Amino acid sequence: MGVLLTEQLQLAYEDRTILHDMSVRIPQGRITALVGRNGCGKSTLLKSLARLLPPTEGHVYLDGKKIHTMSTREVAKQLAILPQSPTAPDGLTVEGLVRLGRYPHQNLFGKRGDEDDKMVAWALNATHLTEFRERPLTALSGGQRQRAWIAMALAQGTDLLLLDEPTTYLDMAHQLEVLELLEELNRTQGKTVVMVVHDLNHAARYAHHMMAIHKGTLAEEGAPGDILTPELLLRVFGVKAHIYREEGSGVPIVVPYQLSHA
Repeated sequence: MGVLLTEQLQLAYEDRTILHDMSVRIPQGRITALVGRNGCGKSTLLKSLARLLPPTEGHVYLDGKKIHTMSTREVAKQLAILPQSPTAPDGLTVEGLVRLGRYPHQNLFGKRGDEDDKMVAWALNATHLTEFRERPLTALSGGQRQRAWIAMALAQGTDLLLLDEPTTYLDMAHQLEVLELLEELNRTQGKTVVMVVHDLNHAARYAHHMMAIHKGTLAEEGAPGDILTPELLLRVFGVKAHIYREEGSGVPIVVPYQLSHA
């Protein structure tokens, strides 16, 4: 099912509280963008959702179970997370990386089965990487490498994909390549996608749902066209901006023009 939600979640590093009383529910079968200033708690929330960080208070629930009571293998069968700037051993091929995604489904001896081969082939095809399967990751472009990591996550066979800034360090074309892939996976496979995004215009165009995080709290959530307002941008980002609507689609376009010193 892949129902993911938090209840009065609080998380702290030493004596600093990062998330405060955060209660959110991730819309199933949709793309959700987490937006906000650097250090506001976006990545912390994403890691909490993936059980990488234990809460100091409150809970994360996955299909009705407290996620921190579940085994790593059990969680990995239901959600996949792609962290910022992942690294792989030298010489690893695209197929070798994608096969790592099958680890949660293999037995104690790591024996490979027909289902593993089938899922790896499907993930490579879904990310348009079949022809590159034998290439080393180091021989790929930035966008192709990111697609390979997404293929590894897909090979896990989960309904939930969590991505922390999947377009970081990519040029404009490769950013669109990755975002269009995620949109395609959502549309054709029904994947629930949660991603931390810095570019508000990318978030507005590719996400169905947006959560604006401000100082560790949920400032606003909803469809990008509903919540992206000059008032929200001033409150959350501290910038003055114009909001335009793209002709035809109505997608909001954010044009910041001044930093607020209030």
